[in-house]
Amino acid sequence: MEAKQNSIAKFMQQQDTQFLIPVYQRNYDWRIEHCKQLLFDIVQSGLNDKIESHFIGSIVYLHSGPFISPSKLTIIDGQQRLTTLTLLFASLHQKAKETNNEKLSESIKRKYLINEDLDSTEKIKLRPIKKDDKALTCIINHNFNDFIEFSRIIENYKYFYENIFPETIDIIIKGIQKLAFIEVGLEKGKDDPQKIFQSLNSTGLDLSPADLIRNYILMGLNEKMQNEIYNNYWKPIEDNCLEITSNNSKVSNFIRDYLTFKTNKIPNKDKVYESFKETFIFDNEMFLKNILQDLKNYSEVYCKLINPERESNKSISENIQLINKLQINVSYPFLLQVYKDYIDDKINEPVFIKVLETIQSYVWRRFIVGLPTNALNKIFMDLYSSIEIDNYLKSFQISLLRKKSSGKFPTNDDVFESLYTKDMYYINPKNRTYFLERLENYRCSEKFFIEGNQEFTIEHIFPQNPSKEWEDSLGEEFEIMKKLSNTVSNLTLSVFNKELSNYLFLKKRDLPEKGYKFSKLNLNKLISSFENWNLQSLNDRFDWIKNRFIEIWNFPEIELIEDENSELEINILDLLPSDVTNKSMEYFVFFDNKYPNPSWQLLYKTVSEIMFDREPHMFIATDLSDNLKLTQHQEELFKPLQISQTYFIESNLSAQFIVMRTQKILEKCETDDNLFIKFKE
Repeated sequence: MEAKQNSIAKFMQQQDTQFLIPVYQRNYDWRIEHCKQLLFDIVQSGLNDKIESHFIGSIVYLHSGPFISPSKLTIIDGQQRLTTLTLLFASLHQKAKETNNEKLSESIKRKYLINEDLDSTEKIKLRPIKKDDKALTCIINHNFNDFIEFSRIIENYKYFYENIFPETIDIIIKGIQKLAFIEVGLEKGKDDPQKIFQSLNSTGLDLSPADLIRNYILMGLNEKMQNEIYNNYWKPIEDNCLEITSNNSKVSNFIRDYLTFKTNKIPNKDKVYESFKETFIFDNEMFLKNILQDLKNYSEVYCKLINPERESNKSISENIQLINKLQINVSYPFLLQVYKDYIDDKINEPVFIKVLETIQSYVWRRFIVGLPTNALNKIFMDLYSSIEIDNYLKSFQISLLRKKSSGKFPTNDDVFESLYTKDMYYINPKNRTYFLERLENYRCSEKFFIEGNQEFTIEHIFPQNPSKEWEDSLGEEFEIMKKLSNTVSNLTLSVFNKELSNYLFLKKRDLPEKGYKFSKLNLNKLISSFENWNLQSLNDRFDWIKNRFIEIWNFPEIELIEDENSELEINILDLLPSDVTNKSMEYFVFFDNKYPNPSWQLLYKTVSEIMFDREPHMFIATDLSDNLKLTQHQEELFKPLQISQTYFIESNLSAQFIVMRTQKILEKCETDDNLFIKFKE
């Protein structure tokens, strides 16, 4: 094995050489967003003379042997980058040709695309797997009529082609010359490519977004400034974002939450670094220090969110601990701002505590009725924008109460209808523990904590495996009680679960020192007063739980003036076509992006483009193709709408038909995101 740093341009210039992508490799799957980033990096390198090289990773290949012609390099790792650069060179070749720069066009083709002296079967340098190979051949021969299937090879080539201009050709070529990589050459018969590939991809840890951001901030500074920025800003941020219980750094999580409320977009976890770079371009020292000071200030708030024990106010600390037990981390972008308002004396302690309690009530009620959790990230993303500083709590609660559909704040009736029959035993143990702990400890000076306490176990009052005696004692109610055995009304806590076994109720109640009568737990006080355990006693206990529930997770006591025009976001899947007649949008939110003042055409184009890029096969291989009139020939359509580099759909549609077809796309593609609409008044 030989590893060395090399220039990608020099590597790809090799003549009498083919780069083979073996059939066991995955398909080429870079998307437009990846190509966009690569082109941006190349252009920046070409424009900036101070940048000597730009590292793009490694390429691992297996050499066919020194005496074989043409030399065949089987690409073990790096095929995505190599293929993308080939597409970029193909685009440069075509652009140079169209601008009558034949010399440059032929030079690019000879150096990077073909082996000039080889016959046709071995002429093209890069040989991807079969389908991609056919698409690449069409590109290099500039004959797209021979390829009618969807291909990311074609899509990405056309993206490069449409984004290269005569005045940028030289800049791009200059930038490519600066691309460096680690070349790892393996010898056939000597090296085991599988073991080496596993070793390269499994040893060590990838750089986290926080590592990349730290390098981005510090790398361009002189040594004195690096030390100043690191010691005064970055080191305190790292210290604040250390989770004490796990000793894990949460800097990447913190910056993602910070970017969420600053940009009103939620960066993908693997795109935090890219989002940070796009948001903050540090072109002067003052701007850099201002941003880092702001990050540092919010990191002090974040420290208390992940380490509630550092909050001196006991009530606030307890509420943050409860939020963390519910794992409502999606609320952090919102809470960072509210907590900062409390620290800055914009709100007082009672208001802040009530905000924390309302968040718990909102999220827990939604869990009980089974509303989807994936709606929460967008709800908390821009929730702060609805707050009126002079009417803080009420404006916050009104904003939540006006959420509809999957963002709904469930009422008492909603909750208790679900809770009566909901299986609360076979749920996430953390949620079960949270529920029973809160029911037990609310307004009690002596608290019992179940989490991490191996003494307490969940006790079924009516047993999971009831005896014949239970059946005889309950008669007709026996089957109903079996169906309700895992509901909260039939569950309690005990340290004597084994001893209570599946005995009849009175024996479980009166067992000396171990029965319900001898328990100190609030959950068992009412149970110990019953003379039997049947449907009536189960319902009586449910009433006790209901009353306690309303106190703990209360519904905001606000008289909400219902106004059809004041509704906030509505899930498009909940709309009827008639609902949009003569209506326009204030905005819509899709995949963490908010689009203000959009037309219905923009909504249709945005959804179609994003979902086609993610799930092209669903558009091509299902009835979506006919529904949308999908085609590669725009002249076939009355009003073509381009949704990719090569595909078009009909867009001569009313708002009602756009809603219907958008719903069809989302349902067919089974997207993991919701499309929310806010209508204008």
